[in-house]
Amino acid sequence: MANAVNRVFDSAGPEGKVRGTPQQIIEKYMTFFRDSQLSGDRIAAENFQQHAEHYIRLLSEALREQNEKKEQQELQAASRKSEKPENPPENVTNVKDTNKKLPNEALAEQQVAKEEVERGYNVTAMQLDLSQDESIEKLHSDIITKSGKCDILINNAVSREFGSAGWKNTLDDFDKSLRINASALFKITQMFAEDMKKNNSGSIINIGSMMGTVGVENGNYEGTDFTPATSPLYFYEKGGMHNFTRWAASMLGPFNIRVNCLAPGGFQVPSHPQRFVENYSKRTQLGRMANSSDLKGPIIFLASDSSAYLTGTIIAVDGGYTAK
Repeated sequence: MANAVNRVFDSAGPEGKVRGTPQQIIEKYMTFFRDSQLSGDRIAAENFQQHAEHYIRLLSEALREQNEKKEQQELQAASRKSEKPENPPENVTNVKDTNKKLPNEALAEQQVAKEEVERGYNVTAMQLDLSQDESIEKLHSDIITKSGKCDILINNAVSREFGSAGWKNTLDDFDKSLRINASALFKITQMFAEDMKKNNSGSIINIGSMMGTVGVENGNYEGTDFTPATSPLYFYEKGGMHNFTRWAASMLGPFNIRVNCLAPGGFQVPSHPQRFVENYSKRTQLGRMANSSDLKGPIIFLASDSSAYLTGTIIAVDGGYTAK
């Protein structure tokens, strides 16, 4: 299995054949996964994630075998040099401890960080469960301990577990979604805002959605087997995020902390039927859906001093969809 690290595989994925080493295939599927998440296509996102996890497990097992073989070779070499071969070198245990198999989630996060580091950025991946107070508190503590402060906070995480399940849910189902997409937003913003207050500066960027402003456009789904979003949760939560942005801007303005929100339109992903893309694109002023680079400029703008006099705003990044 160890030679699987550099072996070339042909993966029959949702979008056709993907060819490459396990690492290359993981990167490809994780890109599809993130694009599907951004577009709100939960089914496609889960499909791509499952394919990525298969190769994550394969790569993890291959690396584990590779490290065990390396460790065994080091032990044998140390035994030959030592007068007491029953006592292995002290560093062997450390090598084993640092190569323990990681959970799939941690591997995926490290993969994203690895991609950015290879591009020349200083990136650290940390796990976060927005449904748990302890996880939010630990993330905050780890970041402040590591960096000493937080200059920019981007609230981009979202759960859409009930996005297509209609609204015939239990109160517990609704509470579960609101806890992650609303309550956790309040908590994580409050915690990092307290640190920003100490420095009398900071920028908080919320990633909302045009769905926080408009309703469902049924015409986008004509001629496709797609069904319109039947749950009100995402629309309710993003609409709430927009007004939370205004509220937080009012509360944090005296401390020179800016709070703004981006409201992107739909992102095009490979799983979208061509008819859906055509229907949606006709609704925009620019005649296309968003791509993965369309949010980068607005985020950099809001994070920089170029937007020093901008706060409490909801910026539509939707190709003119809501301007019609």
